[in-house]
Amino acid sequence: MTKRKVTRHAELTFATLCADSAVTCNQSHEDERGWDFFIQSPPSRTPGIPLDLQPPGTKCFAQVKSHKGKSRNITLKLSTALELAGSEIPAFIVVFCYNTSGTLVETRYLHLWQTEISRILLAVRELDAKGVTELQRHRIAFAIHAMKAIKNVDLIPQTSADIRSVGPDYSSKKHHLYKCLGFEDSALSGIIEYPPGTTLEMLVDNQIGVIDRIEGARITAYSTRFGIPSGTSITPDGTGSISMRSHPKACTVRISSELAQKQVYIPSELYVPNIPNLPEDLQKIRVKNSFSDIVLGLHDGKAYYRLRTDQNELHTFDNLIAASDLLQIVCAGEFRLEIDIDDKPATSANVKIGAPQNIPSLTVLDNFINYLRPLRAAEIPSEFRCSLASLLGQVKLLAYCTELATGTSVTGKCQIAWAQEAYSGRANVLFYMFVEIPNFVIYLIVRRRAELSSADDGSASFELRETQYCRVRILPGSHQMHSSSIEAEIDACAKAATDYPVLRFGPYLGETKGDVTADEHQDSYLPQ
Repeated sequence: MTKRKVTRHAELTFATLCADSAVTCNQSHEDERGWDFFIQSPPSRTPGIPLDLQPPGTKCFAQVKSHKGKSRNITLKLSTALELAGSEIPAFIVVFCYNTSGTLVETRYLHLWQTEISRILLAVRELDAKGVTELQRHRIAFAIHAMKAIKNVDLIPQTSADIRSVGPDYSSKKHHLYKCLGFEDSALSGIIEYPPGTTLEMLVDNQIGVIDRIEGARITAYSTRFGIPSGTSITPDGTGSISMRSHPKACTVRISSELAQKQVYIPSELYVPNIPNLPEDLQKIRVKNSFSDIVLGLHDGKAYYRLRTDQNELHTFDNLIAASDLLQIVCAGEFRLEIDIDDKPATSANVKIGAPQNIPSLTVLDNFINYLRPLRAAEIPSEFRCSLASLLGQVKLLAYCTELATGTSVTGKCQIAWAQEAYSGRANVLFYMFVEIPNFVIYLIVRRRAELSSADDGSASFELRETQYCRVRILPGSHQMHSSSIEAEIDACAKAATDYPVLRFGPYLGETKGDVTADEHQDSYLPQ
């Protein structure tokens, strides 16, 4: 047979094999998109599975080739091969081999998968690097002996089996191969030209994030596949700003102060410059977390500290305590910094910020938070969030709360409803206060011993003693929602003190701060 007849015989043979296997076979009349035949197999039915859950039939493209002669390769236009490789539909090359007399002697096929797609993409990238754009003028060869030999009757069923062996996500897997092959080592290469005046220290600061970006840089970048840069830059107008940030490494930072008598452990990110042969005097690192930003010079041990605490940021319970402690440490003027990576010490330094500062509102906040520290996790609502601003906005209330709970004396006016003379002697002071923050209420109950000295004018001096009972709770919602249960707890606490009269302080009585009532048995001290 002539070459034309051999080609025609191969196409008819393939169409006949499709018909024999009961699959739909559509031949391309305009072979410009890379395929000769589009094959659709009917879905197979599995008993017991609903029809809408049955797997669909397979479909694929086939490029049919005839081979006659001594050559052991067949070739495709590179444009055709790229179309087949880039399509998410499965693609096969089918070769019918004929002897010199024109008799069909062998059938082979090739499933275009990872190895073949990689070869096609490499060939295209090599031409692109040379500036070649007309891929149809170039061909790619496939060795016939490397293809699978198969009986004609098994050809169509085997293509369906090959497709199913990849899995139901065939399309996504092929798309991934097409997009990712060749980029395993590097996806970009190029040159960065910094503007005049750019120093090496500026590059270091840019990498660790001290400087956000460098303006006026020129970038010429190329897509790099299989280690081959593209023929044209992907940044044709590459002048602008550049920001090169090193990848952060997880670490834990311990910040402590002997003066403040506090320490905090904060999960952080460590930034290290990635510049080879960096001079010692420019070697520095940056530690960043939600509360602070610290740059540490490795050569001289100098550290530069920037507090990042946003007073309006909502914190979890643990972070709220850490934020308060950190503010106290910073106010001390200097602290010890220790950095651990994977639970192993990495580096440390002493950081001096300035002279110690005494900020009364922060002291009040710290005193109040000290009451919260003993809370167990089970006593804290999982959804609890609070900002420093929410508490600092009520600093007077917090100061009053902590003064009565920790102070040594307080003066109030009262008269005894059940006695003719002013009372002096031992007593119990029951103090209650609540602080409402958005979506939550924090309340405190404290009962303390006291010595009461009454004067003729009805005034009473209290000398406060040891704490007998302290209860702190955080509840979701408002004080009004929980007022009944809170008052019940207060009454129970008062009744538990049966040895001496109980003097009550607290806003739940509807009185001005500082007014006093007292209970002994079922009677009361009433405010004047």
